[in-house]
Amino acid sequence: MKYTGDLFETDQIDADLKKAGIAVDMDVVKTSWDKKIREIFETATLTIPQEGFMIGGSVTGMHTEHLGHLLAEMQVLPRSFPGVEW
Repeated sequence: MKYTGDLFETDQIDADLKKAGIAVDMDVVKTSWDKKIREIFETATLTIPQEGFMIGGSVTGMHTEHLGHLLAEMQVLPRSFPGVEW
């Protein structure tokens, strides 16, 4: 759960796009997401973690070390089969 807060972070570019009617309001998306997550956890008879700390910073280019491993994994197929179309 500590990584989910980063899903809804925005910056000035997002605000400008929202104002222009191009991007969605991430506060509205977060409200819907929170509701759905509560439903899922209730159905699974689980308790939502109440951890206060949330990982953040990706919108400003700050990522954890895990991103490098994920990107390497995702790049295996395109590098092994250049030009292939999926």
